[in-house]
Amino acid sequence: MRRAWTPWIIIGLTMLGVAAALVWLGCRTVRAKLVVPMVQTMRADHARFWPEASRDLRTLDALTNFQTPTSGHDASAFLESAIGFEASSGTRPQTSGAHAFPLDLAERMRGDAWMKLDPAATKALDMSWLSALREFEFWDVWPAAFAGPKPVSVIHIPVPRYIELQRWSRARLLRGRLEGDAAAAHDDVVHLAALMFSTHTCVGTFSATLISLDLADFEGPNSNESSSQASARRALRAPCFALQTVLTREQLRQAIADFGATSYGCVAIAEAAAAALARPGLRSERAEQFALIGAELARVENNCRLTPLVRAWNQMPGYEVQDLVDDSKDFLGGLTWTRHLPIVSATLFAVLDSLATPTWSNAYRPKVTPP
Repeated sequence: MRRAWTPWIIIGLTMLGVAAALVWLGCRTVRAKLVVPMVQTMRADHARFWPEASRDLRTLDALTNFQTPTSGHDASAFLESAIGFEASSGTRPQTSGAHAFPLDLAERMRGDAWMKLDPAATKALDMSWLSALREFEFWDVWPAAFAGPKPVSVIHIPVPRYIELQRWSRARLLRGRLEGDAAAAHDDVVHLAALMFSTHTCVGTFSATLISLDLADFEGPNSNESSSQASARRALRAPCFALQTVLTREQLRQAIADFGATSYGCVAIAEAAAAALARPGLRSERAEQFALIGAELARVENNCRLTPLVRAWNQMPGYEVQDLVDDSKDFLGGLTWTRHLPIVSATLFAVLDSLATPTWSNAYRPKVTPP
């Protein structure tokens, strides 16, 4: 009886071996045809554009002059109840706060149109709450990101409605012009932008920087400042996306050092760590890059108030992060189970990382004039 089953066992093992070989060959082909060329392109773009971008980053840092407070009062409860949260696809609807900005006025303030708006249009707005923000020194949003169900999706973490604060900042500047208290309006807007910057999140920092540049435009920059602003604006996306595990070890080490020399170091490492946490399947093949990010995250934990991210990095209970494969189930459909196959998992994460990593360097590419 045992001998009767032997041929079938051999056939079964042979088929499994063939299947494994085909999967291995398929993964190698996908890497060679898709992943490797994209990785090479990303590294080449970084080598080409980062020297200029790092100079622009220093210019941006000098123009905005943000500080990183390490103590004081947290504005999170006040501001989040004031403006609410953005919708998150399939998980949360948009919520409005106690100080929702009037939609009709928001439409009239789109783009640069707000600078030409009659300041009297802001007369009916209650702006006293903006001055009340002076009692707060920072805005800590990362604890809220890990307060919901686990694992936490870094793609769908709660995002305050920063656009509302941009609108209020513009209205405050116009009101200052209307009522002759431009200095107080300036101080209110500068402090609001500083609180947004202190979130050390991509959207918060980006919005704060735009407010700071709006302020410079509104107050009439000279030609030299305008030139600096043009350079600085090109670097706006870099703090969110420039630190990537796809870089070589030396490229990543230098970029971390460059960010660390500016006030944008906290948001850069926070966003890099959040992205890396969602890509656990790349930890082995990009061990040096993960080590660099982890070391910098630990170094700046207290100064940048990033303890929730550090706990997630150290895989502490209650700080689990959903990986990129599970976050991409709408795209992958029934293929998410393949992440449990050792041969496939790393390749799947590498493909998704190549497709899902945003670029920051488009502003540095030469403009192509259509024929």
